[in-house]
Amino acid sequence: MAGNRPTFRAARFASLALSLAALTSVQGASLNVLAGHILGEVRSSAGVVQMGASVSLYNRYDQQIRQVFTNETGKFVFDSLPPDLYSVRVSLASFVPALRRNIAVVAGSENLLKINLASVFSTVEIVPAASAAGTLMSDDWKWVLRASPSTRPILRILPGESGPSSSKVSAKVFSDTTGVVRVSAADDGDISQQGLGTAFAVSTRVNGRSDVRLSGKLGYTTGAGLPAGALRTTYSRSSGAGPQVSLTVRQIYLPTLVGSGTPTAGDSSPVLRTAAISVQDKVNLTEQFLLEYGASLESASYLTKVSAASPYARGTLRVGDKSVVRMAFSEGSQPVALVSEQHEIPSTDLNQDLAALALLPQLSLKNNRLAMELTQRYELGYETIQGSRKYSAAVFHEDVRNGAATVIGDETVFASGNLIGDWDSHNQILNIGSYRRSGSAIGLSQSLGDHMDVSVSAGYGGVLAAQSQVTRLDDASVANGLLHNTNKPWVTARVSGTIPHTGTKLATSYGWGDFNALTPQHLYLSSTVLQQQTGWNMSVHQPLPSFGNTWGRMEAGAEFRNMLSDGYLTILSGSKQSILTSSPRSIRGSLSFIF
Repeated sequence: MAGNRPTFRAARFASLALSLAALTSVQGASLNVLAGHILGEVRSSAGVVQMGASVSLYNRYDQQIRQVFTNETGKFVFDSLPPDLYSVRVSLASFVPALRRNIAVVAGSENLLKINLASVFSTVEIVPAASAAGTLMSDDWKWVLRASPSTRPILRILPGESGPSSSKVSAKVFSDTTGVVRVSAADDGDISQQGLGTAFAVSTRVNGRSDVRLSGKLGYTTGAGLPAGALRTTYSRSSGAGPQVSLTVRQIYLPTLVGSGTPTAGDSSPVLRTAAISVQDKVNLTEQFLLEYGASLESASYLTKVSAASPYARGTLRVGDKSVVRMAFSEGSQPVALVSEQHEIPSTDLNQDLAALALLPQLSLKNNRLAMELTQRYELGYETIQGSRKYSAAVFHEDVRNGAATVIGDETVFASGNLIGDWDSHNQILNIGSYRRSGSAIGLSQSLGDHMDVSVSAGYGGVLAAQSQVTRLDDASVANGLLHNTNKPWVTARVSGTIPHTGTKLATSYGWGDFNALTPQHLYLSSTVLQQQTGWNMSVHQPLPSFGNTWGRMEAGAEFRNMLSDGYLTILSGSKQSILTSSPRSIRGSLSFIF
């Protein structure tokens, strides 16, 4: 009996080992059954597949857990996901990002997303399981996993490492670093923009969680040779959740006026300093309603000081699949964040930062005291897409305080206590007082294939008119009485396109209106179609041959504004002559190095 105990114990251990092995085998086989997958296909509103779109996956706490890029067929896959709620965000240059929340992943599920990117409102649709024939994880989708290193796990044993317990994960402090350096110059005539200047912008990701951008501009004012500099830094979370915070500072030496208004430089030249801090954020209150909001606090110092708080908000309501209604409000200076997203400014963050540096608060003097142009805006717009056409309509109302206009020629026509030097040209800025205006506009944009777009906008709204194009002023102290509010029609036509083989980007437009009046340009916050411009404008951007992808790429550009000098109001005072305008002619060339 005692001799059989070892045999009995051995049999028990063998049975226990077989049971454990069977249980481990069953659990290992069921791992894939307990996991789910999210698959997707990204296309444009015209049905063209989009390669290289960035697709981020977030957990229920809005923390980014994975990021992939679509392949040449526009597909992506997130595999082996534990059952939970997830969110997917898709972004690509020239398109509005698409976001889908609360995607339920259950054991063994395969969620197929159909993503349509558009310039107005991108959509994400979940294809019902019943409409998918058979399993979604076909060989086509499995090849996406094999070909994408960002979705393929890699296991390796480094020399000297004993095993997983001693392996270390090294994360880069700085990653995804990009930048641009731009050298620009303008003509040196009487009506020119700033002279030679250098701008730069750098964006990087810190510890994989935060995005930090730094941009700046250094240059010299035209003619006087006085230095001008600006710096801007922006912080946001990489996941896109939470606010974006920006700080912008500028220091500019303005030329003094002697004699007939010739700018000169000297040790006593006054210094203009500005500082602004802004916070912006957005939230999807529902799947159909997006709220964008923010505020900035700006301060300027030039002999005296002035400060202003500028809140803004814009709501976008989706009506149907291809229509939106936008409502916008802003108080104070221009809402830089909303302006850069709605208009011609390129969609990359670096270009938006450089554009924000150029949007200096509109300053003037009022009875020898610094004043800032402040505007209260209300706007309502509607936009819809019908095939390759986009229709838009909007109405707005503005209440402007301390309005400003550009003075060209003999500045002594006006009282010196209402003039301040323009840091970006030879000209002066005149305080034209306060005014109110309203307006309405309609527009149409037509896509002519993949390389050309045509748009036409027309409207009717408030302008500041004079009795005739040549107006006589007897007393400089009553300059504000020259202008009165009235309503006038306007039309703007624009053509833009890209030459396929050379990559040259061309855009030209002409804006017609009452050229015997000052027409302050209204930047529409509720439409991507409506554009009100003055005179003939043109821009050219040409990619240059590069020396390989290692050192980045180069691009040359040129911009021409109001080349026909339309909208110039001549003012006479005795033998003196001056010109009043809200759209001065300018010519600028630039050379950009992008890395």
